[in-house]
Amino acid sequence: MDAGSPTGREDVMRNHRLGAAILRLALLPALAQTGGAQTTEVRVLSSTALKGVLEELVPQFERTTRHTVVIQYGTAASLKRKIESGEPFDLAVLTPTVMDEVIAQGKVAASTRTPIARSGMAMAIRPGARKPDISTTGALKRTLVDAKSIVYAGEGAAGVYFTALVQRLGLADVVKPKSRVTASGLLVGEAVAGGEAEIGILPISEIFAIRGVEVLGTFPTDVQGYAEMVGGVAAGAKESRAANDLLRFMTAPAALPVIKKKGMERVEPETSVALTGQVTSAEEGPMEGVLISAKKAGPTITVTVVSDERGRYRFPRARLEPGQYTFRIRAVGYDLDGPGAVEITPHQTATADVKLRRTTDLASQLTNAEWLASFPGTNEQKASVRNCTHCHTLALVTRSTHDAAGFVPVLARMSDYPPPSFPLMPQKLLARRIGGGEDPLEGRQDARRRQADYLSSLNLSSAPRWGYELKTLPRPRGSATAVVYTEYDLPKRTRQPHDVILDADGMAWYASFGEQILGKLDPRTGKVQEYDVPVLKPRSPTGILGLRSDKAGDLWLGLQFQGGVAKFDRHTERFETWSLPPELNGDHVQVNQVGPGRRDVDGKVWLQDAGTYTVLRLDVASGKFETFEPFRIPRPNIYDVIPDSQNNGYFTVFGRGDLGRIDAKTGRITIHPTPTPRSGPRRGMMDSQDRLWFGENHGDRIGMFDTRTERFQEWVVPTPESWPYDVTADANGDVWAGGEFTDRVLRLDPRSGQFTEYLLPKPTNIRRVFVDNSTKPVTFWVGSNHGASIIKLEPLN
Repeated sequence: MDAGSPTGREDVMRNHRLGAAILRLALLPALAQTGGAQTTEVRVLSSTALKGVLEELVPQFERTTRHTVVIQYGTAASLKRKIESGEPFDLAVLTPTVMDEVIAQGKVAASTRTPIARSGMAMAIRPGARKPDISTTGALKRTLVDAKSIVYAGEGAAGVYFTALVQRLGLADVVKPKSRVTASGLLVGEAVAGGEAEIGILPISEIFAIRGVEVLGTFPTDVQGYAEMVGGVAAGAKESRAANDLLRFMTAPAALPVIKKKGMERVEPETSVALTGQVTSAEEGPMEGVLISAKKAGPTITVTVVSDERGRYRFPRARLEPGQYTFRIRAVGYDLDGPGAVEITPHQTATADVKLRRTTDLASQLTNAEWLASFPGTNEQKASVRNCTHCHTLALVTRSTHDAAGFVPVLARMSDYPPPSFPLMPQKLLARRIGGGEDPLEGRQDARRRQADYLSSLNLSSAPRWGYELKTLPRPRGSATAVVYTEYDLPKRTRQPHDVILDADGMAWYASFGEQILGKLDPRTGKVQEYDVPVLKPRSPTGILGLRSDKAGDLWLGLQFQGGVAKFDRHTERFETWSLPPELNGDHVQVNQVGPGRRDVDGKVWLQDAGTYTVLRLDVASGKFETFEPFRIPRPNIYDVIPDSQNNGYFTVFGRGDLGRIDAKTGRITIHPTPTPRSGPRRGMMDSQDRLWFGENHGDRIGMFDTRTERFQEWVVPTPESWPYDVTADANGDVWAGGEFTDRVLRLDPRSGQFTEYLLPKPTNIRRVFVDNSTKPVTFWVGSNHGASIIKLEPLN
């Protein structure tokens, strides 16, 4: 039926009346206290960002309650001036910062402060106008540079946000000459609608409420900001009861569809918040992107949240049980100013403002990526120190005092440590890998001398301070602050949870990189149960690398220098092991990876030997192994092996820049070079469409290979020196990776190419990554390989 026809118009009006009646009925419980209250006039001062919502909700409120509502709209700043000058009002709807200021002045009752909704920032254009791309930060910057004219309200939430954004993007000098500043969002809309400006900056909810304009798009998530609306009843309001009725009406569950329809989303109510406050410093004032960690004395669980664009942080009540908590922060360049402790009580929201001061020891806060960015020298020289981070941080190098001659024996000693070694648990290597061919002693000694010369130029051997500037990465912004972290401590400091995965029951399993330990963590309680993994070669280094499950839910482990693989039955809690035959099982053997994911197809499991750079296949029933040699000696390093849906074996050629395929039926091997040369593909996963997602560890890229079309696609990560180690795709189509050197978790939307980078609460040495698709939103898991803990990341969007 055509809505423009008489019958169509009647249907539309009938549906509108029906929807309004349903809304009134749904909202009646929120107004149960009003009873037969007499008609009153409620005076409201509201930010324009909520205008579209109020225009639909207020008439319903008036018909339901018989109250009359009179509203003045404006920017939060202009409304604040009205309040300060004595303008009478009953209810105010303002931004949180302004609301807190008028509460502090005694103008609004603090007990009535109620979050209502928030609206993301967006761009407005005339209908039919050119639609430039703003889907990524790079595209946004190009659009701002190319735009002929831009308009925004200087005192509005969008204007404040936009002014700070262009400054952060380094475009302030470019944008300012072509910008027009108005007094209100309505004037912004009129300027765009009338052709006086090409682009208007407004909350998306305001764009919906203005005739003659349309939404070009919202700002990219990594730079997005929000106009948050908070309601409060005037202290001594003439119609306080009716004002409270209206506030309950606006925040009732039945109002949510209207809020969403107008481009807004619900804000978490403070009643579900256990602890909140604001993070500030003398240098910056309110600080966005500061990680605040709270830990209760005794338990092994730490919860972390991140401050938003106003410096405010919130801990959900469900995450902090009552008790005494201590704080820890992560904000490069700053330390906590004060002891940082707070008491959490039941049914009340605790408040603790956090003050930071400039650190006097910046070097102690740098990530490995920040050290590498700070180092002088060529990429070849930096490449010689990157492998140091597999065992320890670069701070161990830079704080040392060895001269070049002193470094040579240190490097010789460290070359005898296997990869599972780290400062708390060094081990002895019995034999070197043979897959790469001969490794003459003279050549190794020459390389060590060159490396020693470079390392001694980076440390404190010749001066009490470093002779180069220490560079830092920016703190999280926008959607990267909408996250909650939960960190679970493991029983011993020697635990290295290299791989962490979840089973169908929600239990988190980890394999200790340097010990014969398989552990199970219950995320609900933090309780850990550990199992001793059989030792197959008592003289060889211990530890497990690859941990993956098969379709039956059994866990498979790559036993590294123990020369075999193990299967753990979760129900019987028993291990079964398979050792390589003696002719394949020398001291150099290192079975890192195992690929059991499709053994249901043919009963076979793929594995990889880093000692010979070969791929093997185990027939589980017979215990026999097949060996596949994709390359002749000297071979490049083959790192991971991943089956597709037919149990064909795909392998990553870390020592070069290739993916390989072994046909499960014929054994035929094909090699596919990645678009980026020497990209160093490391680890990855096969999705349900037989697309192989992998980390290009040396190329600072996320790669995808469609095994059906044999086509590659690559995405460059936003932060240099990230070195993504592993990649996994979630059920929603997003792709996740870990920055091995940055302590940042990468979340990629492959459709737009847009990344979000979540900074982890402490140095993590990210390796294997895992996503739990059973939660909404999905949940990301990673082991802190040198921190003896497991971290759960829950994005809030």
